[in-house]
Amino acid sequence: MDTSIFITDTNMIMDDTDSETSSTSTVEELKNNKNENNKPDSNIKNKLASKFPKPIKSHGFHNKEQNQEVDDGFELSLLRLLHILFSSDGVINFAYLTKHMDMNKKESRDLEEFFIDNPGVMDDSDFYSTEAGIAIRKTWYNFLSGREFFTYVKNSHQIAPDISNFLAFVKQFFPLVDFIGNYNDQEKLDIIYSTFSVADYNFKAVYSTYSRVDNELVHKGFVQNIMVNGTELFVFESTNIKKINNLNKIYWTKTELRYY
Repeated sequence: MDTSIFITDTNMIMDDTDSETSSTSTVEELKNNKNENNKPDSNIKNKLASKFPKPIKSHGFHNKEQNQEVDDGFELSLLRLLHILFSSDGVINFAYLTKHMDMNKKESRDLEEFFIDNPGVMDDSDFYSTEAGIAIRKTWYNFLSGREFFTYVKNSHQIAPDISNFLAFVKQFFPLVDFIGNYNDQEKLDIIYSTFSVADYNFKAVYSTYSRVDNELVHKGFVQNIMVNGTELFVFESTNIKKINNLNKIYWTKTELRYY
């Protein structure tokens, strides 16, 4: 189900009570807050964007072996975020990638081995239009699935797309990133993106959440607005969709890493 997670009327975006960084706003207030004068210069933004791989459209893929559609939006967005953070000149930069890994830890070794086998950074369209791109997606999906530190969408190997699993990913595969402690989610992301910054590129993410009810469906969203050198460049957004009469089960998800 491809359900929009954006509000186009005057519904209230409700406070997400389990986040210390959430707020309650109307759509009109959010629109008014986006002052045109605060938008980055398009030439600066385009030049900066050209230095990084393009985000990948969030399309599921068909698993021929199991004859089913696989929704890997969260997993695919994680992969592309790693490309953005740790690649240069079209290939993974292993000095960047492994700097905050612990090679005594299995997960760090596993991730390094994955990129040794798949060092190239494909064009965005290759991941949904070529057999080689689909093959990497399947390999990556299988690489992440079944790990005990993730939570999953029920009855599937799909990782539940939320901030807890994002933080678990960083904690397990990059254990030298020291964000464990009495921090809220925004502070944890501050530490993570600051740690992953390199000489020419300073990364930062502004985190927000939202919840809304629409036709008996509850949409809960998790958003990272990612800035590079102070320019808002990418948005990493996930939504879990549940039924109001069964909030214990995720029925549909949508995740995308897109340009701001």
